[in-house]
Amino acid sequence: MTAVVSTAPFAVVDPLAQKVKESAAVNVNEIDVSNTDRFMVHSPYTDPEHLLDLETLDDENALLARALSHMKCLRADYATADYVESFNWGEVMGELKNLVQSTGKTFKETSFYIVAFRSTIPPSTVYEDLGVLDKAAHAEANQFGGFLKASRATASMYSFWRIDRHRLVVRDGAESWEIVNWVD
Repeated sequence: MTAVVSTAPFAVVDPLAQKVKESAAVNVNEIDVSNTDRFMVHSPYTDPEHLLDLETLDDENALLARALSHMKCLRADYATADYVESFNWGEVMGELKNLVQSTGKTFKETSFYIVAFRSTIPPSTVYEDLGVLDKAAHAEANQFGGFLKASRATASMYSFWRIDRHRLVVRDGAESWEIVNWVD
């Protein structure tokens, strides 16, 4: 199956540039979206422009992406609770170690940057507006790394929000790992 995708224009406020972006588009040329060895769903959005192209990643990032598909939330208050305790990191890292062994690919010690958007939404929030912004931000982040811009643009829709930064350090061969606060 192949797909050619373009998005409809929409206006987005860019708080960093202090202007309105009149249109935004994500272009995806013809791709075989049924190739699950190459493309994977890594968000609630399954349109082609939201798929992760594993061939664009090095071995460490591609293997971690596959392992993260096993991530599960462990607590109902995950949006505000301790980040490490909120998810099944032990299982995810166990899956990563299995993938390293089963694929025969090398895994050199790598640090991954985690941005956790912590928030609560007031009852007055219009979820359709938030959903449109979230989907557009995800597509832009996939292409350009625009998550931080988008999170600032939607700040007024939350009763509480902050961005936590963490470093996931995975050692050689995925033998051990740790998540620590990111320090510049």
